[in-house]
Amino acid sequence: GVVELSLPDESGLGLWQDINPLEAGVGDLPPALDDKLNDRLITWLRIRPLGATQARFLWVGINAVMLEQRTKVIAENLPSGTGEPDQIRSLAQTPVIPGSVRLRSTLGKQTTDWFEVDDLMNAAPEVPSENLELPPGQAKAHFSTPSEVFSLDPINGELRFGDGARGRRPAFGSNLQVSYDCGVGRVGNVAAGAINQAPSLPAGFKLSNPVRTWGGADAQTLLEAEKGIRAYLQHRDRLVSVADFEAITRQTPGVEIGRVEVLPAFNPEHPGQIGNAPGAVTLLLIPKFDPLHPDAPMPDRLFLDTICAYLEPRRIVTSEVYLRGPKYVGVQVSLGFTPEAGVNPAEVREAIKLALRRFLSPLPTALETDAMTNLNSITGLPAQASDKAGIDGWALGNPVLRLELEAVVNRVPGVRLVNELLLGSPASPGSSNSIPMLNLELPQLTALEAVVGAAVSLEDLRGETSQSAGQFLPVPVVPEECR
Repeated sequence: GVVELSLPDESGLGLWQDINPLEAGVGDLPPALDDKLNDRLITWLRIRPLGATQARFLWVGINAVMLEQRTKVIAENLPSGTGEPDQIRSLAQTPVIPGSVRLRSTLGKQTTDWFEVDDLMNAAPEVPSENLELPPGQAKAHFSTPSEVFSLDPINGELRFGDGARGRRPAFGSNLQVSYDCGVGRVGNVAAGAINQAPSLPAGFKLSNPVRTWGGADAQTLLEAEKGIRAYLQHRDRLVSVADFEAITRQTPGVEIGRVEVLPAFNPEHPGQIGNAPGAVTLLLIPKFDPLHPDAPMPDRLFLDTICAYLEPRRIVTSEVYLRGPKYVGVQVSLGFTPEAGVNPAEVREAIKLALRRFLSPLPTALETDAMTNLNSITGLPAQASDKAGIDGWALGNPVLRLELEAVVNRVPGVRLVNELLLGSPASPGSSNSIPMLNLELPQLTALEAVVGAAVSLEDLRGETSQSAGQFLPVPVVPEECR
C-alpha cells in the first residue's frame, strides 16, 4: 500500500535533547549519528509494523504527492439540442472518466445543469406527474433522480439523454457545453523516471516519478465482451470453480496478465503434492510484459496487490487464495547439428535458437508469431510438421527432457541431423537427460549455443575452464623499452 504523512509546521517539529550516549537507539529513542548527519537532521520519523506484518519499502521520499493520469477538457461545445427523444452526443476525447462530466444547457437566458446517472429508466419525467410506483396519496415528485440527467458511455464518450417520460430532452436550439476528464488507458502506465515535465509548476520546481505508475487499462473490445457474457452467467462474479478463478482474474483492471494457472488444494507456504491442502487455492501469475526480465517475466508487488484487491471481495469466505509468481529453474543447452545442403548455417542456427526459446517460454506463444513460420521464411524450405508444444506456455510439472529438445530441433527446417545435445543446469555440473520441474517451477533458458558439428561442452558454455596444475608455466617477459 501507500502511506502518506503530512508533517507539522516548524513549531511542531522537535528533537531529542541531552540524550545519554548509552541511551541512543534504546527503546523509542533514536539511534546515534555522526556529527555531519546530525547537523542536517530535522526530526525523526519511525514506522513500525504491527504483529506479523512484514514491511518492505519500495521508495521513501519527501515532497511527494499521488499522481493521477488524466486530461481535463474545459467548455467543449456539443451540437445543439433538437427536442427529440433519446438524443446522443459524442465527446471529442475518450475514454472519459466516469463522474467527471459537467454539462450545461443554455436556452435564451436560462442555464440548466445536468447530472450523470447510471440508468435513465429511474429518471423523473420532464413534465411533473404522479409516480405510479408509489402508493396513492404521496407527493407527485418523489422520483429518485431529477429529470435533467444523462447516462455516459465512458469507452465511446457518448452522452445519452431521456425520452421525456424518463429524463428530460434537450430543448430545440439549446446550446450544450460540457467539461470532463479523460485518460489514455494502458499507455498511462509508464516506467519509473518517465515523467520529468510539468509546465504548470512554478520556476525552480522539478518533477519525477520514482515509482512506476499503474492502474491504467484499455476497454474491452466488443468481441471480448461478448465472450465474457457466458462466463459471467456461469460464475456470477464469484470465485468457485477453477474456470471462475481464471476468468475473473483475467478481468482485473489495470494489469496485463500473460498467464494464469489455478492450482486447487495447494498451499505454496507448505509445499507438497498438489491437492493436499483443502480450502487453499494458489494462482500462478505471470505478467504479459516485463521490461526488466523479458525472457523470465516476474510479477512485482504492485501487480500482485492490484489483483489481490480485485479478487478479495469475490472469493468465498471459507477459501484461502495465494497469489504467487513462478520460480524459474535455469536450463542450459549446447547443441551440435548438421545443416541441409544449400542453406546458410548461420540462419539455421538462429532458427534453432528461436524454436528452443519458444518451446521453453513461460508465456503463451501467439500463432501468428509462430517460430516455425519464421523459420520457413528464413530457410526457404517447405514447411514441416509444426511443433505445437509450448504454445500455451510450459506446463507446470513437466520436466525438461533432452530427447524432447532434440525432437524440437529436428523439426526445424534446414536441420538435417542433430549430432549432439547437452542439457544442464547451474545446480548440476554435468549433462543430464532431464531437469525436473516441481510445483511452481518453470524453465528459464540461461545459456544456449548451437554450432555446426560437435556441441560445445557445458563447462565452456558456462565460461568455466578446468585446468590441471602444471599445465601452464609462467614466464617473465622483459619489455623492449623501460620508461
